[in-house]
Amino acid sequence: MLARALQDAAEVHVVSEADRGGYVDLKASGARHHVVQRLKSSLNPGHLWRGWCGFLGIVQSRPWSLVWLHARLPVLLGRLALALRLWRPAPETRVALTYHGLPFGPGHRSGMAALSRRVEQALLAACPPLDLIFLTVTQKQRMVTAVGASVLRRHRCHVLPNSSDLGPLPQRPDPEPQAAHWF
Repeated sequence: MLARALQDAAEVHVVSEADRGGYVDLKASGARHHVVQRLKSSLNPGHLWRGWCGFLGIVQSRPWSLVWLHARLPVLLGRLALALRLWRPAPETRVALTYHGLPFGPGHRSGMAALSRRVEQALLAACPPLDLIFLTVTQKQRMVTAVGASVLRRHRCHVLPNSSDLGPLPQRPDPEPQAAHWF
């Protein structure tokens, strides 16, 4: 768990729906859990609005060192808020997001895949520089092909395999924790 790996290096806050068993180890890591109702995917506009308002309330509550958007709906809501300038992180805040899969390509209906590709291009063009985390080199290459290298040039791209069990990180010379935040 990332929170456990960072427990001595950062002040970790996790924002999610209510815990249904996925965060049982979170408290032991020292991370703080913020529950935001309606933060899961839905087609209900009221549901999405309440989730977005809760999300914005937390990310705007203080200057974070890192906001890592990890789940599907927070990734979309966070980038939409950045693109619309509803969320303006402090200059020192890094915003990272994980692509667990790309919403276009094989297995997706052609009309929805084309729409998803255009939305992705627009969000990447409108957002400030982000740290984009891909799980494989192939996934990153598919993104470059789909949206264009020029769109991705402003962003920092990383390829990191599944990080669910990092273990402890090496000691840092500066023991003062920094605030970190991910969704």
